[in-house]
Amino acid sequence: MSWTLESFKLLLSYRCDQEPVDTVGEVFSVLPKHGNRFVPIEAYAVDSDPFRVRTIPVDLADPEAVIRLGCTTEDRRLFGFMVSLYNDAITEMIWFLGHDPEYQSDSLQLSVHRDHLRSEEDAQALLALACDLQPILKPVVGDIVDYKVESANPVPFKYRRNGHTLPERIRWANFWGPAMVEGLGGMKKVMAAPAHEVRAFADGGMLLLSTPTLLTYGEAEDAAQRRAIWEWFDLGHLHEELSRVKEKERREKRRAAEMASRGDA
Repeated sequence: MSWTLESFKLLLSYRCDQEPVDTVGEVFSVLPKHGNRFVPIEAYAVDSDPFRVRTIPVDLADPEAVIRLGCTTEDRRLFGFMVSLYNDAITEMIWFLGHDPEYQSDSLQLSVHRDHLRSEEDAQALLALACDLQPILKPVVGDIVDYKVESANPVPFKYRRNGHTLPERIRWANFWGPAMVEGLGGMKKVMAAPAHEVRAFADGGMLLLSTPTLLTYGEAEDAAQRRAIWEWFDLGHLHEELSRVKEKERREKRRAAEMASRGDA
């Protein structure tokens, strides 16, 4: 869907602590509360070998059908898969499900057509949906962005590679899990940030709204505000320090592997 390149997007990355079918069921129970535009009508999954597209109508009362759609093994063992759900040309949801939390996080991405998110009420509906999803998914990190603006200025790889430990960029709505909050200096530091609003969640995660509205995301004043928050946390320095630590760990693992290899020889 080409319109998704100019959409508004919600992305929540999380490590699932329950059966994926239960997560799907809880998310399905929340979606209708925020308007029909967020309720998917159809879902599809793509097999690569042999190539085929499998499509089903979405029944919110049957979350198991989404799992059946994604699974391709006879024993229905979950190994990580992607399902796309959509509502005509209004929304598209791309959902990565069933990954082992030890190796890869799951993620839910919801794209909303620009023509269906024009008013402040619309923007706040998307934010309210994200806040209702937070206690279900408990995201490690998440955000709401104007994807048209973001895609014109991609995040540098040096920040993107640390994106599950530190914010790779400050967006309009920023969802940070407890570990990320701690890495930013703790709850007091986040609460004191020069942001429009900051909220704490029951699990220790937090929401930081950089500016009053999503609808002016591309304006210079909003961009300046996001930069001020980035500088408040000194995120450039935090990323540099984290990258140094990761590189040191990689060198140590490589050295240990080489020593073990020589010992075996």
